[in-house]
Amino acid sequence: MDKITRQMILMDINSIDVPSLIGFIENQEIRLEEMIEHGLSADKRKEIDQHFQHQSTKKQDNNKKNETLQGINNGMYTSSEIQRMLILGEITEEDLTNHTILDPLVIQKIRNYQKRETKFYTWTDLPPLQENRTDLYFFGQPGSGKSCILGSLFVYAQRKHMMGENMHNPAGTLYRNQLIEEMNFGILPHSTISDAEQGVNYIPIDLLDPENGKVHPLNFIEMSGELFNRAYEEGISQETLSAKNYLNNNNKKLLFFVIDYDRHQRVQSAAETSQLSMMSAVLEMLDNFGTLEKTDGIFIIVSKSDLFPNSQNRLDYGEKFLWEDYGMFLQNCITKQEKYHNRFQTVFFPYSIGKVELKDILTAINMECPENIFHAVNIHAHYKNNGRFWNLFK
Repeated sequence: MDKITRQMILMDINSIDVPSLIGFIENQEIRLEEMIEHGLSADKRKEIDQHFQHQSTKKQDNNKKNETLQGINNGMYTSSEIQRMLILGEITEEDLTNHTILDPLVIQKIRNYQKRETKFYTWTDLPPLQENRTDLYFFGQPGSGKSCILGSLFVYAQRKHMMGENMHNPAGTLYRNQLIEEMNFGILPHSTISDAEQGVNYIPIDLLDPENGKVHPLNFIEMSGELFNRAYEEGISQETLSAKNYLNNNNKKLLFFVIDYDRHQRVQSAAETSQLSMMSAVLEMLDNFGTLEKTDGIFIIVSKSDLFPNSQNRLDYGEKFLWEDYGMFLQNCITKQEKYHNRFQTVFFPYSIGKVELKDILTAINMECPENIFHAVNIHAHYKNNGRFWNLFK
């Protein structure tokens, strides 16, 4: 713009429409201060101010959106958090498609993500355990992956047609079915509960062994990590692990201790009680309580083993990890095994439920890990011969 044209515009500034004035400012041809000096009206100044405020807000929003999308690529958000952003219009599906590394199938799962409420129970809510069965107990701290492991086991048993129905505890059956349905869709279970009085359930099933026609009557008992922590702090009591004679009934037992590999890697404070301390203490309490006299196997599961170094063999690395960081607990298990004349074994399992994205979307289910668990259960659990029953499913 030449000087004469510029001067003519300033002399007749209020006859120029606002979009043109904004264009002069954005193209750095005439400054807003010069327009004001030449008598720009208050109304036009207000419109120009509003335009640039809107542009500034839009720029900030775009910067925030870009940061959010980068955070999604870095795994900082769960699928439910991303779904909330979509609902609020903070991002769009087009943003996810064009500016993130998410697969279209994952984006579809985010759009349709719906976690059902899970009902949790106290000991008094549950019926007594059925007799003449093997009780499988899962012990571990909050968030260690117990519910995910259970869901993975039940998905495997369903897909392999190994699971006979049992309705002795309808609440347990509902919980089992919810785990199966949500994990098949790709939704991970929430951590059981934060209330130390609740968070217990048991799921009776009849496990059908396709190789020999045996039926293993099982009771899966899951309790919250808070109950496990409370037992460590207060001892085994009616309020923690031994309510309703669950631990001191006459059923044989398989004890699963779940060590959270991810939690172990992230612990940075001595103020947090270690998994090693809790596992060792609870094992001793179980022995003093008489539970190990009725135990047919101690199974140590290292959950989230997909986080093991990629270059390492999972079994070799997991065994080395256990001996280096949980050697005292492992040795205690072996000592208990010898105390009871090797009537039961101590077995280690690295465990991964599969490929997880966004912290709570399961995109591929690992079938090898539950197969290894059920193979061990078939070896160690009580069974009844019922070949004809199994043949109906062939």
